[in-house]
Amino acid sequence: MINSNWSVLPVGNERSAFELLFFALGLSLLCRPATPQDGNCEKRLLPVVVTDKDGNRVTTLTSSDFRLDSREVGMNVLSWNADLRRHRVVILLDVSGSMHGLPGSHLWNVVMTLVQHVASVQSDNSEFALAIFTDRVLETVDFAQGRDVLKKRLDEISRDPTFPRIGKGHDTKIYDVLREGVQMLVNPTSADSLLVITDGFDEGSKNRPDEVLSQLAGPLIRVFAVLVDPLPGERSRPDTGEFVRLVQKSGGQVFGPVDAGNTAFRDSAKSAQAGQVMAGQLGQFYRGILENNVLTIQVSALQKPQAVRLSLADSARQCVSELGCLFSVLPTL
Repeated sequence: MINSNWSVLPVGNERSAFELLFFALGLSLLCRPATPQDGNCEKRLLPVVVTDKDGNRVTTLTSSDFRLDSREVGMNVLSWNADLRRHRVVILLDVSGSMHGLPGSHLWNVVMTLVQHVASVQSDNSEFALAIFTDRVLETVDFAQGRDVLKKRLDEISRDPTFPRIGKGHDTKIYDVLREGVQMLVNPTSADSLLVITDGFDEGSKNRPDEVLSQLAGPLIRVFAVLVDPLPGERSRPDTGEFVRLVQKSGGQVFGPVDAGNTAFRDSAKSAQAGQVMAGQLGQFYRGILENNVLTIQVSALQKPQAVRLSLADSARQCVSELGCLFSVLPTL
């Protein structure tokens, strides 16, 4: 299959398309402590991206098409609307030595092609910032500097032979950098996201994934990732599972992994067609970050985080035969 290495990994992808386990990391934070006068939580917003088997958004559903179930949490679905808030995205670009890939590979060219593609996304309700990192954030382009400055800096990096930066080991501290990335979001909200372009191999972070998730849970910032594979075919390799789980628990999504041998980046007769396939898959991935509808829900008071199952009603299943869904929670502003 052309471009078969590219895949979009949805939250809960081992479950059926109609019953995805929603990671209720932030549900307890959505609820104010109950008082004798107020036994219930306020109304909250749950962003939902629903796509068909071809990656097209499904917008014809109504609030009655969704079901929220939990053993301990009382909740009701009240409405289903478009999310019109402005979405801010901090691009975190891994420039550590491992992003060079195997000797003789062109992985870094692939990495720069991917990040420049991200920076060129056309969206009326989005803003982008950039942070490049190894064991720490080396430099940033903030939101106020604008998209043109960001794209110019990426072009300079792509032509700079000193990138990626070859270190002396323990030079990729992803979890520490995620916490730095949050600091770039002044007054963060759940419309904000971190997008990491990396191989997913953390080396020596002082912060652990659960500590990062706790920081993200306050404003409910989601983490998304584009993963590259610097060691295709190698049996002895670091495990990226911990990082992938953090992304999914935040409510985000993982794209990839992709390596330098991907058809879309090779000089062959099939590369143009593979590139079109890749562009379509990336477009679907970006929609999960920048475009969503919102379920307004009412949640009863919680003492601790609870797992909640979000599913489609039988009537909706009959109307749409296949869905790929991404669910995460947003607090009401």
